[in-house]
Amino acid sequence: MKWAWMGPGNTQTTVPLSGSASVTIGGRAQPVVVGGRVFIGTMEGNAHAINASTGQTLWSAPIPGGTVSSAAVDGTVVVFVTLRGLIIGLDVTNGREVWRYDSGFAITGAPCVESGRVYAANHRGDVVALNTGSGDLLWKTRVGAAVEGDIAADAAAVYVPAENLFVYALSASGGSITAQHRVWGQSFQNTNPVVFNGKLWVTSAMGPAKGSEYIFDTLLDSAGTFDQEETLTARWLDGDTDNGSWPEAARDWRHRFALEIPGLDEPYVIVSGPTEGCGKPPESMVVDNLGRILAWFKTRFPTLTHVGAFGTRYSIDIAAVNQADGRRIRIDNGRFSNMWPGPETDNLYQLSVAGDYLWLRQRFRGTQQIRLSTSQYRLVQAAVGNFDGGDFSFADVVYAPTGSPPGSPSNDTEGHAAVVISGTQMYLSESFGIVALEHKI
Repeated sequence: MKWAWMGPGNTQTTVPLSGSASVTIGGRAQPVVVGGRVFIGTMEGNAHAINASTGQTLWSAPIPGGTVSSAAVDGTVVVFVTLRGLIIGLDVTNGREVWRYDSGFAITGAPCVESGRVYAANHRGDVVALNTGSGDLLWKTRVGAAVEGDIAADAAAVYVPAENLFVYALSASGGSITAQHRVWGQSFQNTNPVVFNGKLWVTSAMGPAKGSEYIFDTLLDSAGTFDQEETLTARWLDGDTDNGSWPEAARDWRHRFALEIPGLDEPYVIVSGPTEGCGKPPESMVVDNLGRILAWFKTRFPTLTHVGAFGTRYSIDIAAVNQADGRRIRIDNGRFSNMWPGPETDNLYQLSVAGDYLWLRQRFRGTQQIRLSTSQYRLVQAAVGNFDGGDFSFADVVYAPTGSPPGSPSNDTEGHAAVVISGTQMYLSESFGIVALEHKI
């Protein structure tokens, strides 16, 4: 561990960590690292810039209403959104407020910067584009429902998943709705779309519930081979109950989507049954350094993670989505990572990739790493050494040997924030602050 920032004036450089924090970081808020500075906003209503090397606070600035979202940086301006609906641009060097725009309604999705514009969407369904340098309003468009999750953009458009389960494409230049497509599910809460390789990769929270343990196991009982599992899953996701032997089968379980850009047509169904239970939205898809789209899949035939998982009679694996037809491409190095703790339907991990390494992150179970080319595994960080009936003390960094990690003033919000890698350091978002670890790979 290099440092643990727990609020202004409270940076610790050794473990175990002591005392409590003066800040609370929302569950989905990632630190943003630019130019030797780490930017983060708190639920208490302040934005902070932290020295990326030392963990010392460089400046703090008010963002009324607080935030549960990541920031975004464009040039000399860092942008924060707040639960009061404010969009605020601050000078990256000193925190001086450069501009402010009041959208009028709560914002819980992160702002998105592209081509000199910052986009944000609120709970009324207003999508705005502002000039990142001046904060001037370029356009404002209302879509068909509230926007609770994240948005994405490229040079031509901004892509907005709304709570009526429509995904909208809005013209970057004028804000007109140029395409829309309805997907399945019940919400986009705590999910993010990804623009990659001519498609928009969208994840939704599933219906009729966000997720359920042991759902889909009846189908896996029927699969004798991996190829058969793929074929049967496609039928299950089309509502085929196999004469009643798969009673839960329904199109409502579809939750991963590939939409063609620019028209948002859906060329195929991604063959992915439910993976997460206990009311948790599924983790969003990610792109690795080989250009693969990676996601979690419940399966009878795992190859990468671990045999067996909590909340299913089978396994939860990580595989690539075939970008031509939506089927799986397994990552098979001839061995399992045997990650521990193994996958759990109520505690899956947000994914991120740096080089050949897949990082798995959540606050409850900590941080794990799998080398994609070899399946080599490492437990990088754990909150507590002796925790929830298990021994986590072999992790590289453990915040506390027993008990609990430092407390924060408020309860943080649900959701997982992925590991951020910058240079030779990695940055973790915790409810009590930001932790920087050195990696020597």
